Parts: sequence; C-alpha cells; structure tokens
Amino acid sequence: MGTGTATNIIDLVKLCGEIVNKTPDIEFLPARPGEIGNFTANTEKLKGLFGDLSFTDLRDGLQSTWSSKNP
Repeated sequence: MGTGTATNIIDLVKLCGEIVNKTPDIEFLPARPGEIGNFTANTEKLKGLFGDLSFTDLRDGLQSTWSSKNP
C-alpha cells in the first residue's frame, strides 16, 4: 500500500517509536548488494480504477492501528 508520497525508513522507525512511546535502538549497517535505495508507490492505476482518492496520513494510520490493538 502507498500514497505516492515517499517516506524514508529512518523517519518511519522514528515515527513508530513516537507512537508506541519507545526510543528505537537503531544500528546502521552498510547497504546489502542489490538493496533498493529508495522507492515510492505509484498510485496511478489505483486512481484510474477508483478515481480521485483521499489517503490516510501515515501518522494517523499508524496511530489508529496501534490504538486498535492496544486500547
């Protein structure tokens, strides 16, 4: 799933940490051979099938998911 807006992994990990009130312990390692450096979901086909769509903000979606599992 995606919205067509790029989010890098480090920002995603930090955001998840904020939501669950934990400080992530991040270890940076060299990239693995063939690892994709960056990509963004292409939502054009989705828009073509369903028309103009609104997407849930990443923070709101993660918060909602976390809250539904941890009332």
